[in-house]
Amino acid sequence: MKFEKIEFDSLYINIFKLDEGIYAAIFNQDMGASSNAGFFDLGNITIIFDTLMDPFATEDMIKASKAITNKEPFLLINSHWHLDHILGNRLFPKPMPIMSSQGTFDQFKNNLPERLNAFKERAQEEFKRTEEFLKEEKDPKKIIEYKNDLITYTKVQEPNFYLRPPELILSNSIKISGTKRSVEIINVGNAHSYDDTIAYFPEERICFMGDLLFTNLDPEWANGIGGIQWTVDPVNFKKVLETYLERNIKVLQKILNSVVMHYYVSKTSVAIEGGYPCYQKNFIEKFTIPDFNDDEVATLSKLDKAQDINEYVTIWQVFSSIQILVKFDLIILKHDLYP
Repeated sequence: MKFEKIEFDSLYINIFKLDEGIYAAIFNQDMGASSNAGFFDLGNITIIFDTLMDPFATEDMIKASKAITNKEPFLLINSHWHLDHILGNRLFPKPMPIMSSQGTFDQFKNNLPERLNAFKERAQEEFKRTEEFLKEEKDPKKIIEYKNDLITYTKVQEPNFYLRPPELILSNSIKISGTKRSVEIINVGNAHSYDDTIAYFPEERICFMGDLLFTNLDPEWANGIGGIQWTVDPVNFKKVLETYLERNIKVLQKILNSVVMHYYVSKTSVAIEGGYPCYQKNFIEKFTIPDFNDDEVATLSKLDKAQDINEYVTIWQVFSSIQILVKFDLIILKHDLYP
């Protein structure tokens, strides 16, 4: 898939155009923001998919959506109930509706109050810690970030701080059609969380999956951190991924698991404990997916053997993307890939 980075001034996020009217808001790992989101220009309406953990990051995404689409957001969709995806709900105007699954809505009532209270208690310590960081910091951007964090931690502790719940409940799926394009909003059931929701563009073969899709992730992720289970239903989690990977997203999986990806990481990343390469975003953010045409996507979709996939992707990368045309260089590259 060919994507384009959109010029937008933000400390927290980068905006990428994935296709006409489809944009991803990816957090800047150098800052304190976390989680990713997106927005869709359907022609006559703009839809926001998820918010971000840092309120200043969410505010920047709202500004970006308005500047790029020339429209006010029409609808916000929450993929699931975790704080790093819903904390920014409160920043949207009340007349604008928020949609989620029933499971996400139920978690707002049942589990979020406890999670919010824990966050408020942690905010007190984070405020003190951030003040200490601020005293030593010299980087102008980090100074702005820390000052904004102090504002956030102060607001969180205010008595009137609240989390805005969704108002519209998605039972199964809904197709939202604008004047230029359409998106399918689908409740895929319990997977990463309760009743996860995704946004799928079948014509463009683009799927926003919240926290359902990661690449080269340690399987131990499923066990959770700090006692918090991160996979509610591992079996359905696997089924959902298989279902949507088969819809041409499977091609992405083949590329990311190919020797081209491993070769790239071996040259750009560092080894972590046990000698395993690190796949953090800052090491792979410049790795690009080849701009395959429909025939090439069809060919790659049919390949199942790792050797066949590796050879196809390697040759394509060499001649169409990397454009190493010298035969000697190709031999060296293939030697590195196939020791």
